[in-house]
Amino acid sequence: MTAQKHLPARSPRSAGLAVVRTHKGAGLLAALLLASAPALCADVTDIQWRADGSFEHSLNLATGRFSELCGALRVGQSVEWQFESDQLLNFNIHWHEGQAVRYPVRVDQVRQQRGELVAGSAQDYCWMWSNPSAPTALLRVRLRLRQ
Repeated sequence: MTAQKHLPARSPRSAGLAVVRTHKGAGLLAALLLASAPALCADVTDIQWRADGSFEHSLNLATGRFSELCGALRVGQSVEWQFESDQLLNFNIHWHEGQAVRYPVRVDQVRQQRGELVAGSAQDYCWMWSNPSAPTALLRVRLRLRQ
């Protein structure tokens, strides 16, 4: 299921959030786009795990757009994740605690990345990509749920 969600146009950095993993530095153009846009639109896809615990998704991500894959995890569940794109994208994994947003992973200007997320609490987790300035990007994502 895919839905449209409007996000406030503000950078996670402006909220004083820390980067947990290696950060390659945000581009000035990306920061200016996020600060100047009135509202940015995101595609949100609910993760539907296959019987074998896998989930795969491919999409075209236009300039100035966001896309999220979100799903509920139980405490202690882990997800091995990887993605690749033909363009440089900004990427994060996040969850919401009230008004706060927590980022265990956040990297900018990457074409590919992989890792493992272990759920510290039972809640919805989102893998999110943004395309601040590149031409439309082809993005391929693979997730594998581990109990």
